Amino acid sequence: MENQTETGTTSESTVTITETVRVPKVGDIVILHLGDNDQIQNNYTKELPAIITRVWSNTTVNLKALPDGPGTVWRTSVMHQNSFPGAVIAQNPGWRWPDQDLQRGQAMSDATDQNG
Repeated sequence: MENQTETGTTSESTVTITETVRVPKVGDIVILHLGDNDQIQNNYTKELPAIITRVWSNTTVNLKALPDGPGTVWRTSVMHQNSFPGAVIAQNPGWRWPDQDLQRGQAMSDATDQNG
């Protein structure tokens, strides 16, 4: 992991914001989102776990994906989903960290618990 620090100054005080940036490494497990044109048998879902097999940059990696069915799938030069603007995410294959998904799922679960 790398830390990036940004400092901003207002008329009243100085604010320091620290953002943790995860750096992908070979062997990391991520979630691969399939693009609209992918023809992979994955039990009717567009997401599957994948293992990073090569790192090109902090946002671009090669992946060996594990579909919910026979075989494995290899994808090269897959970009992180934050690299795409809004609606384009659904059309293109992309990857993200599993805990990014868990945070969103946990927030939905918490909202359901409070309303239920």
